[in-house]
Amino acid sequence: MKIVLNEIGDHNMMQVFIRGKVFNIDHHTGDIEPQDKSCLPVNATELNYRDGKFYAIYDESEKALYRDGEIKDYLNQHRISIPKSILLGPISDNEMLNDINRKCFECEANLVVVNETIRNRILGILPVVDIMGDKFHLDMCADMLRLVKDDTYSIALKDFSNDGEFTYAWYDKPTKSLAKFDYHTIVDTPKDVYLIRLNSWFAVDPIGYAMKEIADGKLKNNNVTEYINVTMMDTNPTAVSTPVARTSLADVIFNNRIQKKLPPENGRKMITEVPKKHI
Repeated sequence: MKIVLNEIGDHNMMQVFIRGKVFNIDHHTGDIEPQDKSCLPVNATELNYRDGKFYAIYDESEKALYRDGEIKDYLNQHRISIPKSILLGPISDNEMLNDINRKCFECEANLVVVNETIRNRILGILPVVDIMGDKFHLDMCADMLRLVKDDTYSIALKDFSNDGEFTYAWYDKPTKSLAKFDYHTIVDTPKDVYLIRLNSWFAVDPIGYAMKEIADGKLKNNNVTEYINVTMMDTNPTAVSTPVARTSLADVIFNNRIQKKLPPENGRKMITEVPKKHI
């Protein structure tokens, strides 16, 4: 079923995701109902309320919400907490929606409110990744970053290193490309090259990740929002950049010069106060 999302701040309805499934919240009645109408709506007044949240049980096998109670099927039933703030009326402030999502992930609410980032992505707009002021579209299905100003120019995602939480690369700012080094032979500090770090591609675009799995035949239910409740979607994917001189690559270069009986570069000393990570 196609997901239909209203404008942010719509006066009639808000959308949330529960376990990858979209639910409509009616601002006038307080009804919470799956958009595909796979079950009857539940009214907020029927739910248990405490400490600023309404609590419910979502049964994944039945695709239905129930009044909070004892979980009997730990495989399919999940406790959901719904912030009272999203039941009080429309929220047009996108930063407020982002803050609600941050708090929902922190307390494992199993609920995500649709913000501008999620809405735009479902509408087909690719995320924009900022690398030192250079803007790239993240195209998960093509495994590419494509330069916004020239979509014929791209960087392959496979050329980045990943540790699960973050993705890393050496970025050559003047050429807008990735650099690679031979750590056994490098003796000169490269100019205008930086170690960049971004959140994992999965966190930047869990919707694109699902789309790719669907295209590859790995996600059989064809649900593009399958992972929307798994990771908080990065609302501002901007790379953190670190000059080579402040990375452990500087130590590698320093030691290589010693081994080759070369003088230190411009009297440079061993760097020790920086993160010990190179790619």
